[in-house]
Amino acid sequence: MTYALNRRAAIAGIGAFAAAGSASATDDGSSPIARGALADNALARTFRQPVSYALPYVRIQTPDGEVDIVNLIKGRTILLSVWAEWCAPCLVELPDLARLQSAYGNDRFAIVPVLSAPKVEMTLSATAELLNKVNAGIFRPAVEHESGDFLVKSVARSGDHEASLPCNLLIAPNGRVVARETGLQRNDATLTADSAQTLWGTHIGEDFAKALAAGFLQ
Repeated sequence: MTYALNRRAAIAGIGAFAAAGSASATDDGSSPIARGALADNALARTFRQPVSYALPYVRIQTPDGEVDIVNLIKGRTILLSVWAEWCAPCLVELPDLARLQSAYGNDRFAIVPVLSAPKVEMTLSATAELLNKVNAGIFRPAVEHESGDFLVKSVARSGDHEASLPCNLLIAPNGRVVARETGLQRNDATLTADSAQTLWGTHIGEDFAKALAAGFLQ
């Protein structure tokens, strides 16, 4: 399977996702993690209470075989990014998350993207190919069992509203979901046709990842 993807195409599909994400970036009224080292962090302020504090029971296909989603935690703080191949904002965000994983991923913190609700067949090899295409090849492919959509439906919805992607779950080392953030968090100063960068790709994202890697939730 071949993908013809580039920055310009991804930005063209952002639309309402980006507007929703940027609107929440200045509201810190109910973030459960905007405290301590992250008290003034603009990304931390976009996180809200999760739909559920327990991870849903979902089987995930990985290069090591099929596992329960809780097996991805491994006693670490996890930023679990729920994404889909049709979600342009997801494809914009993934390379910034990849750079953070490369710089700050350790035995206490990791960023783990999981593909859910695909609209075309997404095998592990096809998912790995797409991750490479968007400069996020540092991530190992992980796909919901049988290309299902339960993960999106269970964690990315708000009430009766449709799911909003990308959806990032912050998970404590004990497997408890601490907070949730949805929608593209834009960095308007650099989001152009030639350089698509989200807040995750700025010093704000670095400060966020650095705090988690240093044991913010431990």
